[in-house]
Amino acid sequence: MVVIRKIAKEVLLLTGVILFLVACENHKNYSDLLSEQNTNSNEIKKILNFYYKEKDPDKLRGIEYIMESLKTRYQLRYTITTRKGKRIVLSNPSSDLEIDSLRNIAGNSLIIDTIWLKYIIRAKPLIMHINNAYSCRGKYAWIKNINNLVYYNYILPYQVNNENFTNVQETYRTRFLPFVEDVLSEDFDSIRTLFHYISPSFDRSNYKGDAFLDFTSNCINENLLREGKTYNDLEDIAVLHINALRAIGVPCTYEFTPFLPFAKNGEITISVFNYQGAPADSSNYHNFYRFRVAKFYRNEFNQSKCVNPYRKILDLGVSSNDIPFALNLPNVIDITEKRTECGKFSIPIRGKMLSEKVLYLATGNDNYWKVVTWGKVEKTNKVVEFDKVGYGLMYRLAKFKSGKLFLLEQPFNVDKEGVIVKQ
Repeated sequence: MVVIRKIAKEVLLLTGVILFLVACENHKNYSDLLSEQNTNSNEIKKILNFYYKEKDPDKLRGIEYIMESLKTRYQLRYTITTRKGKRIVLSNPSSDLEIDSLRNIAGNSLIIDTIWLKYIIRAKPLIMHINNAYSCRGKYAWIKNINNLVYYNYILPYQVNNENFTNVQETYRTRFLPFVEDVLSEDFDSIRTLFHYISPSFDRSNYKGDAFLDFTSNCINENLLREGKTYNDLEDIAVLHINALRAIGVPCTYEFTPFLPFAKNGEITISVFNYQGAPADSSNYHNFYRFRVAKFYRNEFNQSKCVNPYRKILDLGVSSNDIPFALNLPNVIDITEKRTECGKFSIPIRGKMLSEKVLYLATGNDNYWKVVTWGKVEKTNKVVEFDKVGYGLMYRLAKFKSGKLFLLEQPFNVDKEGVIVKQ
């Protein structure tokens, strides 16, 4: 009797596995997520089983998009090892300047660990996040009208960039939805109205120092204290703000430039989209248009669109210590052409510069220079080429070795025709 029961149990388990795999085959191929190498595959199965049993076609399409994203989503962990062997984990470095300065201290070494979400994601919080997002979409008119592509990219995601996944959006839904349910209608101004209704209310009271924070246009801050933690990074603040807006159905992300003449760490703006995915309010960019910018980027959830300069340079055989951390830009697309006048230009090089695999382009002034892009050294033609770079700024060629920036040649400008003008 015991043997029969054991065989029956194994048959049931095998049948369950077969049915599960058949269900997966009817949709997408998740073999890499469910492989034996993924010790977290049971959590993935729980997520898929939940939605396959529910049989809601809208949620199934959404979960398929989420599952595809899990193949490429990750978090970063930064660890500094000192000369004495002490390990310091940096949960959230405040800037690329901090990273480069820390790894530049004699005896220090920086390790950047990539933690793939498919190995650590948990079913319960992700199911709760997706269910709550679809519950709002079914209830509120302004979310129903948003097309699927915009919804998947700018409302449904469980991460904005590569921050730790927490269900922070539910906190914002509880806080904001009761105040906005009666404000909006089905007209095209609803999203814009909601953005301007919520953003000024977004916790600007708790700050220290001479902080300035204006979420209706852009944000510049020194220190913002929220929930017991000090945020030094503009990206941190943008992520919180985006989570608040997405929680109530506002499709949005952030855009940024790595350098402005008055702000060494660049500047970020929240970009809000209408029902078709076009910018809902172009006035958000008015502060940027007062200045020339070298590069402009948009954060994207869909990794298939994203190209990280840091990874491309690594693929050329350049050591990670010889790549400025400012060019480690995961989850972004280059939108410089949409935000400023820019183009492509080549710079003749000579001597020791020809021995480099890549050279960098820095912008700034006599007191401060920051790397904003890179170019591959073409040894045959003896040039380095830079693409989609803003006109009208002061630039310098540079190389980067062991965490240090070395400026080369004299400063130059680039006019609207892409002609280099020596200074």
